[in-house]
Amino acid sequence: MELTFTRNGSENTEIVGPKVSYGVVSSKMGRHTCISRNGTQVAEVEYHAWKNDLLRMGGQEWRVSDFLMKTGSWWSCHMKRTFSANGAQYTWKYSSSVWTLERDSDRQILASMHQRTLKDSKLQVSDEALPIMDIVIVTLTLVRIIQTRQQQAGAAAAASSSSSSAAAAAS
Repeated sequence: MELTFTRNGSENTEIVGPKVSYGVVSSKMGRHTCISRNGTQVAEVEYHAWKNDLLRMGGQEWRVSDFLMKTGSWWSCHMKRTFSANGAQYTWKYSSSVWTLERDSDRQILASMHQRTLKDSKLQVSDEALPIMDIVIVTLTLVRIIQTRQQQAGAAAAASSSSSSAAAAAS
Protein backbone atom coordinates (compact mmCIF):
# COMPACT_ATOMS: atom_id res chain seq x y z
CA MET A 1 0.00 0.00 0.00
CA GLU A 2 1.26 3.49 -0.79
CA LEU A 3 0.45 6.49 1.39
CA THR A 4 1.25 10.12 0.61
CA PHE A 5 2.13 12.88 3.08
CA THR A 6 0.30 16.14 2.39
CA ARG A 7 3.02 18.11 4.23
CA ASN A 8 6.49 16.95 5.09
CA GLY A 9 6.58 18.42 8.57
CA SER A 10 6.78 15.65 11.13
CA GLU A 11 4.40 17.30 13.57
CA ASN A 12 1.49 18.44 11.39
CA THR A 13 0.55 16.42 8.33
CA GLU A 14 -1.99 14.11 6.82
CA ILE A 15 -0.95 10.68 5.56
CA VAL A 16 -3.39 9.52 2.90
CA GLY A 17 -3.80 6.12 1.29
CA PRO A 18 -6.55 4.02 -0.25
CA LYS A 19 -9.45 3.85 2.23
CA VAL A 20 -7.37 5.31 5.11
CA SER A 21 -6.25 8.73 6.24
CA TYR A 22 -4.03 9.44 9.23
CA GLY A 23 -3.86 12.89 10.74
CA VAL A 24 -0.92 14.15 12.78
CA VAL A 25 -1.69 17.34 14.69
CA SER A 26 0.62 19.01 17.20
CA SER A 27 -0.18 21.84 19.57
CA LYS A 28 1.18 25.28 18.79
CA MET A 29 3.56 25.05 21.73
CA GLY A 30 4.80 21.64 20.55
CA ARG A 31 3.91 19.86 23.79
CA HIS A 32 1.26 17.53 22.43
CA THR A 33 0.82 15.45 19.27
CA CYS A 34 -2.37 13.55 18.40
CA ILE A 35 -2.47 10.87 15.73
CA SER A 36 -5.82 9.80 14.31
CA ARG A 37 -7.04 7.27 11.73
CA ASN A 38 -10.08 8.33 9.71
CA GLY A 39 -10.92 10.92 12.36
CA THR A 40 -10.58 8.63 15.41
CA GLN A 41 -7.66 9.22 17.74
CA VAL A 42 -5.26 6.24 17.94
CA ALA A 43 -2.40 7.79 19.90
CA GLU A 44 -1.36 10.84 21.84
CA VAL A 45 2.17 11.97 22.69
CA GLU A 46 2.89 14.40 25.51
CA TYR A 47 6.31 16.10 25.51
CA HIS A 48 8.08 17.26 28.65
CA ALA A 49 11.20 19.40 29.02
CA TRP A 50 12.39 17.97 32.35
CA LYS A 51 10.88 14.50 32.49
CA ASN A 52 10.06 11.63 30.15
CA ASP A 53 7.82 12.11 27.13
CA LEU A 54 4.67 9.95 27.29
CA LEU A 55 2.87 7.89 24.65
CA ARG A 56 -0.77 6.88 25.12
CA MET A 57 -2.15 4.29 22.73
CA GLY A 58 -4.68 1.48 22.96
CA GLY A 59 -5.60 2.34 26.54
CA GLN A 60 -1.99 2.04 27.70
CA GLU A 61 0.71 4.55 28.58
CA TRP A 62 4.49 4.27 28.08
CA ARG A 63 7.51 6.48 28.35
CA VAL A 64 8.48 7.12 24.72
CA SER A 65 12.05 6.04 25.49
CA ASP A 66 10.78 2.66 26.76
CA PHE A 67 8.36 2.04 23.88
CA LEU A 68 10.67 3.20 21.09
CA MET A 69 14.18 2.32 22.21
CA LYS A 70 17.34 3.79 20.74
CA THR A 71 19.62 1.06 19.41
CA GLY A 72 23.10 1.00 18.00
CA SER A 73 26.24 2.64 19.24
CA TRP A 74 26.69 6.34 19.97
CA TRP A 75 29.14 6.73 17.10
CA SER A 76 26.74 5.30 14.54
CA CYS A 77 25.85 7.78 11.80
CA HIS A 78 22.45 6.12 11.27
CA MET A 79 19.48 6.60 13.55
CA LYS A 80 17.82 3.38 14.73
CA ARG A 81 14.80 2.93 16.99
CA THR A 82 13.30 -0.42 18.03
CA PHE A 83 9.82 -1.35 19.27
CA SER A 84 7.77 -4.49 19.90
CA ALA A 85 4.28 -5.26 18.63
CA ASN A 86 2.24 -8.47 18.29
CA GLY A 87 5.07 -10.56 19.74
CA ALA A 88 7.72 -9.38 17.26
CA GLN A 89 10.45 -6.77 17.37
CA TYR A 90 10.84 -4.10 14.66
CA THR A 91 13.46 -1.45 13.90
CA TRP A 92 13.14 1.87 12.13
CA LYS A 93 16.40 2.86 10.41
CA TYR A 94 17.29 6.13 8.73
CA SER A 95 19.89 6.58 6.04
CA SER A 96 20.18 8.83 2.99
CA SER A 97 16.72 10.46 3.43
CA VAL A 98 14.99 7.06 3.65
CA TRP A 99 13.30 5.56 6.68
CA THR A 100 12.93 1.76 6.59
CA LEU A 101 11.07 -0.51 8.99
CA GLU A 102 12.46 -4.02 9.38
CA ARG A 103 11.13 -7.00 11.27
CA ASP A 104 14.15 -7.99 13.36
CA SER A 105 13.63 -11.78 13.17
CA ASP A 106 14.18 -12.00 9.40
CA ARG A 107 15.35 -8.46 8.46
CA GLN A 108 12.43 -8.16 6.04
CA ILE A 109 11.61 -4.57 5.11
CA LEU A 110 7.94 -3.94 5.90
CA ALA A 111 7.76 -0.22 5.21
CA SER A 112 9.87 2.53 3.72
CA MET A 113 9.44 6.28 3.55
CA HIS A 114 11.33 8.40 1.07
CA GLN A 115 11.55 11.79 2.74
CA ARG A 116 11.40 14.77 0.39
CA THR A 117 12.01 18.36 1.32
CA LEU A 118 8.89 20.12 0.06
CA LYS A 119 5.93 17.72 -0.03
CA ASP A 120 4.68 14.44 -1.43
CA SER A 121 6.84 12.12 0.64
CA LYS A 122 5.66 8.55 0.12
CA LEU A 123 5.30 5.67 2.56
CA GLN A 124 5.28 2.17 1.08
CA VAL A 125 3.83 -0.46 3.42
CA SER A 126 3.85 -4.21 2.73
CA ASP A 127 0.72 -6.29 3.28
CA GLU A 128 2.47 -8.01 6.20
CA ALA A 129 2.57 -4.72 8.11
CA LEU A 130 -1.15 -3.96 7.73
CA PRO A 131 -2.14 -5.62 11.06
CA ILE A 132 0.12 -3.15 12.89
CA MET A 133 -0.56 -0.17 10.62
CA ASP A 134 -1.51 2.21 13.46
CA ILE A 135 1.74 1.36 15.26
CA VAL A 136 3.72 1.82 12.04
CA ILE A 137 2.29 5.34 11.63
CA VAL A 138 2.71 6.25 15.32
CA THR A 139 6.32 5.04 15.49
CA LEU A 140 7.24 6.66 12.16
CA THR A 141 5.79 9.94 13.45
CA LEU A 142 7.79 9.60 16.66
CA VAL A 143 11.12 8.83 14.97
CA ARG A 144 10.66 11.77 12.61
CA ILE A 145 9.84 14.13 15.51
CA ILE A 146 12.84 12.83 17.49
CA GLN A 147 15.06 13.35 14.44
CA THR A 148 13.76 16.90 13.89
CA ARG A 149 14.26 17.83 17.54
CA GLN A 150 17.78 16.39 17.56
CA GLN A 151 18.63 18.41 14.45
CA GLN A 152 17.18 21.57 16.02
CA ALA A 153 19.13 20.98 19.25
CA GLY A 154 22.34 20.41 17.27
CA ALA A 155 21.79 23.59 15.27
CA ALA A 156 21.07 25.59 18.45
CA ALA A 157 24.21 24.19 20.12
CA ALA A 158 26.32 25.06 17.07
CA ALA A 159 24.88 28.59 16.96
CA SER A 160 25.52 29.05 20.69
CA SER A 161 29.07 27.77 20.34
CA SER A 162 29.85 30.04 17.41
CA SER A 163 28.36 33.11 19.13
CA SER A 164 30.37 32.31 22.29
CA SER A 165 33.53 31.97 20.18
CA ALA A 166 32.79 35.25 18.41
CA ALA A 167 32.21 37.04 21.74
CA ALA A 168 35.44 35.63 23.16
CA ALA A 169 37.38 36.73 20.06
CA ALA A 170 35.90 40.23 20.29
CA SER A 171 37.05 40.69 23.91
